[in-house]
Amino acid sequence: MSQNQFIIINTPPTTTNTLIFPIAGNKFDSSFYFPSLTDGRVSSEEINLLLTELVATGAPTAVQLKKIENWFKTALFFFFLFFILSIALLALYNPCLIPFDIVGFFIIAACIVELGVMKFRRVRGKLRAKCEAIVQQHNQNLAPRGLRWHLPILFPSWVELWKDYQANNNMYAPPSQYS
Repeated sequence: MSQNQFIIINTPPTTTNTLIFPIAGNKFDSSFYFPSLTDGRVSSEEINLLLTELVATGAPTAVQLKKIENWFKTALFFFFLFFILSIALLALYNPCLIPFDIVGFFIIAACIVELGVMKFRRVRGKLRAKCEAIVQQHNQNLAPRGLRWHLPILFPSWVELWKDYQANNNMYAPPSQYS
């Protein structure tokens, strides 16, 4: 289970058709993997190669970026809450006097926070694009074996290895041809 600052992400369990490699600290956990889980179609070294390449792109830092983004969103919420309360109190105290410098300060602060959120989203998007390119490269080698890597929506919380050969046993050659 991955824990974010404000949300808890439940990593799905490994199933007969999908192997789940969750993030653990600054790397993906592949300690449970044995070649027998894929009927010998992919070695532990090949699994670790992809996971190491994903870590090298900085994928684990995307989790930290998400935490910072959530902090920015929370700060934005409290800025707006404080802004609305300040304006309401000023309007009650003296309806004719709402200082525009306070309004301007809150608008500028909200814009800065929103720019921070946009920056972190852009960085996370670039990291995901790099990881997608790595996954596509590895999928070219795994496709004839009936295997496919997949980055879920909640990437980098985990990476999935789909066993397509389980669904279509007749389409893929037996593992003896991969040795």
